[in-house]
Amino acid sequence: MKKFYKEFVIYDSKDFPIHPLTIKLKEYSLITKRIDLLSVFVENITKEKELKKIIKDYNYKEFPLKRDKIPPQNYNNVSIYNELIISRRGPSNKKCIVIKPGISFGYDHPATILTLKKLLNYKELYQNKRALDVGTGSGILSLVMAKLGAKKVIGLDICPYVVEEAINNVRKNRIKFKKVKVILKDISALKKNFSFIVANVPFNVHKLVSNNVKRLLSKGGALLLGGIMKESVWLIKKIYSDFQEIDFETLDDWSVILLKYT
Repeated sequence: MKKFYKEFVIYDSKDFPIHPLTIKLKEYSLITKRIDLLSVFVENITKEKELKKIIKDYNYKEFPLKRDKIPPQNYNNVSIYNELIISRRGPSNKKCIVIKPGISFGYDHPATILTLKKLLNYKELYQNKRALDVGTGSGILSLVMAKLGAKKVIGLDICPYVVEEAINNVRKNRIKFKKVKVILKDISALKKNFSFIVANVPFNVHKLVSNNVKRLLSKGGALLLGGIMKESVWLIKKIYSDFQEIDFETLDDWSVILLKYT
């Protein structure tokens, strides 16, 4: 994984549409398109100077990239129904998944614990099927689905450092990359459908990805949404009002919703 130096966010406008830029910037290592903007990651100052010449007429912002300080999380083992143990160290096996503490959402966070419970309760929704993990973070949800029988899991994120962590966690748990593939892309770049999609992400990300989630979910497929604060539940349900609610649970002000695309 390349160590990116800076991110440029370039905004679409009537006078300067971003669509033609995707051709001009094809030589850059990473470009993600998000509805009305482009994120371009540059590796060094030389690339930065080249990019600025190309986008000089556009409205853009630049963000230096650095590794965030690792938050105090993932210090305690988490047991889900005595069927699955998530630990920060130790041997990985059928019952235990090892996740190294990193900058991603903690596996001991209530939102993640709730989502993990639903993955164990509804294994039949993704077993022997293609699954997508939106905003994969540490990769914990992708790893659980792979160990519990998913045919293929795609873990998706737009942060280079998070993707690097997830890939390392896949290696640490000795899961083959043909089983779990972690990629650095925006969801809009995906084409193939999935029978099961999980997204344990903040509310603003749920809003941003909802149209593409609906596009990528196969008819009859299931959607597991976590990371939702209690006060935002009604908004999420409104976004997915055309879906059938299968399950709903709240823990410590965090909620998870399981929906089916009928």
